[in-house]
Amino acid sequence: KRKRTKTSHQTADVKPALPVIAAPPYPDLQRPDIVVIQAESFFDARRLNQAIPRELLSHLDEICNEANYYGRLTVPAWGANTMRTEFEFLSGLPNETLGYDRFNPYLSLGKRPVWTIAHTLRLLGYRTICIHPFEAKFFDRDIVFPNLGFDRFIDVTEFNNAQRFGPYISDLAVAAKIESLLNENNEPQFIFAITMENHGKWEIGRLQTTLPDSASLSPLELYLRHLANTNKVILKLRDHLQRHPREAVFCLYGDHVPSLPADFERNGYTDERTDYFIWRRGSKGGQNLNTTSDVLHRLVLKTALTPT
Repeated sequence: KRKRTKTSHQTADVKPALPVIAAPPYPDLQRPDIVVIQAESFFDARRLNQAIPRELLSHLDEICNEANYYGRLTVPAWGANTMRTEFEFLSGLPNETLGYDRFNPYLSLGKRPVWTIAHTLRLLGYRTICIHPFEAKFFDRDIVFPNLGFDRFIDVTEFNNAQRFGPYISDLAVAAKIESLLNENNEPQFIFAITMENHGKWEIGRLQTTLPDSASLSPLELYLRHLANTNKVILKLRDHLQRHPREAVFCLYGDHVPSLPADFERNGYTDERTDYFIWRRGSKGGQNLNTTSDVLHRLVLKTALTPT
């Protein structure tokens, strides 16, 4: 009979596990810049009422025809509670799994490090920047965002003399800030912007200082004026990224539908989903995929880090 050899319990020759996400097998210069915009109260409002002109979101239609992914987005908020969708996208953790933290993930959960898409990209050599043209202390973002993996947090204090549209910093001013950041760095960047222009309430007179003839506009008409500006941002950044010296990925999604309950009820509209797209320069059109905001960041990573 063959002699059995003793099994060794030594572990000196056991190799450490590989990291979950290894550095991509292509040079840094091929690593695309990634721009993600969480657009305040953004959804395709043309579904609400057929009388809303198709041209309102013409640039959304154009980029969706080219995008790697686009579709409807299920989010954990309706009309408010931006930070729920925000945290779900960044962390990839479904809101319903957070226990009491699902109501406000930044109240206690975000006060300690939480792994996010920003951490993943920083591990891969990206500089990570968050832009939010509002007070840094709102929702304690000044404390939370370093814990979520961002190297730099740009708040309203860095928007001196920036254009406003209504009471808040305009979406086009945020787009201009993104363009300036893209132009000043050679290293790959992940830029995550949270817009404010289309934040409610859509009260009569909201746009008086911007549009003197807007006094008679209804809340829905006021909302649509802001939505038209988001449409301009899509064109502005797409054109900039087409000319950008680095490869580029551009994602935009809505944090929640607007709080316009009377208009939703009047039109019999009950869908709580928003809209999104993920576009990479040079893509030939992709997949119409309805998804959730916790899955969205994995689609962004797949689009950005899969060699073309």
